[in-house]
Amino acid sequence: MLEKICNTICLFGVIGSSIIRAKYRNKNKSQVVRDTLKTRELILSSLTLIATSALPVFHNLTNLFQAFSINLPAFIRILAIFVYLFGQYLFVLAHITLGTMWAPRLTIRKDHKLIRHGIYRYLRHPMYLATWILVLSQGFLLSNWGIMILGTVVWAIQYFLRIGEEESMLQQEFGREYLAYKEKSGSLIPSDPFKFLAFLVQPWKDW
Repeated sequence: MLEKICNTICLFGVIGSSIIRAKYRNKNKSQVVRDTLKTRELILSSLTLIATSALPVFHNLTNLFQAFSINLPAFIRILAIFVYLFGQYLFVLAHITLGTMWAPRLTIRKDHKLIRHGIYRYLRHPMYLATWILVLSQGFLLSNWGIMILGTVVWAIQYFLRIGEEESMLQQEFGREYLAYKEKSGSLIPSDPFKFLAFLVQPWKDW
């Protein structure tokens, strides 16, 4: 029973994430004025999508990585459910708050704005934090170290190659405004953990 619950949560999590991204990608009609490392971004994003979404779904449906399964205690998988759902919650909040400013690649558009409200008041990169949580918890959720290691390694490569470029691009675009924002917010760790937790309980108050 627990196996089916975990597999179902993972499957719907991947589907839900894809729907959220498709929704905001379709709304994003702004003219791109700066787009760096397009080829590398496309390759890394595609590999990350395959490793963290497509392969877990295939495993879910076909036991593709059955040879890498591990027998985790039930309480660990139950804990993984809550951690995974928390990651999905952060993922949705980040997209809702970022709105049409979100893009799958590192881009600056004609009407680009620096988002500093909602979850972005406390974190500059909540979507990256959500992805780290989802990738790491997914392996425990599916009780499969192959899924966890592959997803973590591929995502880590994209993250560490991308984060510096993104910070640099935003600093060039917004200058002192971004530096001031950087001083008051955390990258992956909230600037004020207690206020951040309070915000997560009632996020709509800051939208």
